[in-house]
Amino acid sequence: MGDILTRDRTARLAWGYAPVGNPLIDTTVTLLHSNTIKDIRQGSIAAEPIMPSLLGQRDYALWRLRAESRCDLLGAGHD
Repeated sequence: MGDILTRDRTARLAWGYAPVGNPLIDTTVTLLHSNTIKDIRQGSIAAEPIMPSLLGQRDYALWRLRAESRCDLLGAGHD
């Protein structure tokens, strides 16, 4: 049986722009960064060993950028 320590840091930055009186512009941009660190060590029970290739520290990083723009298109007889 192993001991696993996990640390996660996440930051999110969002920006929006929707001017009053303009139904054609409603924009949102979001930037996300996530960093996860896993440290896997052999536990105290020797009869339940962990494969050596799984032991050690792993570092995972993720960047995500999302841009979204919406508009209201209304007219005579349709939405």
